[in-house]
Amino acid sequence: MSLHADVINMSLTTTNDDPSLRAAVAFAEQNDVVVVAAAGNQKQQGNQVQYPAAYPGVLAVAAVKSDGTRAEYSETGSYVSVAAPGEDITGPSGSGDGYVTTNTGAAENGGTSYAAPYVSGLAALVRAYYPKLSAKQVVNRIITTAADGADSGHNDELGTGVINPYQAVNAILSTGSAQAPKSAALATPTNPTTTVTG
Repeated sequence: MSLHADVINMSLTTTNDDPSLRAAVAFAEQNDVVVVAAAGNQKQQGNQVQYPAAYPGVLAVAAVKSDGTRAEYSETGSYVSVAAPGEDITGPSGSGDGYVTTNTGAAENGGTSYAAPYVSGLAALVRAYYPKLSAKQVVNRIITTAADGADSGHNDELGTGVINPYQAVNAILSTGSAQAPKSAALATPTNPTTTVTG
């Protein structure tokens, strides 16, 4: 039984292509780990390439508003893979009154760091339903089944589109991808390990 993480979420960014960070991401990928990273929140301040999101093989996540359009602060670039909710998200806080993101892009109030965990959770779900899939195949399912992914191809703002958990688990994809489970009995999830950083 493997004890390493199956999915790693990296809700963090840097404009510095650090060799140690690059090596750590490469090591994870070589060990069949799905690496998910926030695309960054600096679009309005120059839109620089962000790491680890821009490293090859990383599932880079942009943020969308409740209407499905890109949040103004969400970084754009050819490295963006998919998008997920990153604004108007209610969640826990130390005071118990919750938090709500704003459209300012302020790091403490939300952004692509909120969107990336949605995708990490989906990667864990796909791995649970398809335990024989490799990390690359999991990433392929998520990218291929993103909303409008098959119709509109890739764009620098949302990648292949907003993630679609139902389709990621149930879609029947072409060769090289897992088929949809035929019944709940045949699709009993395992327990993948997800590591959240940031």
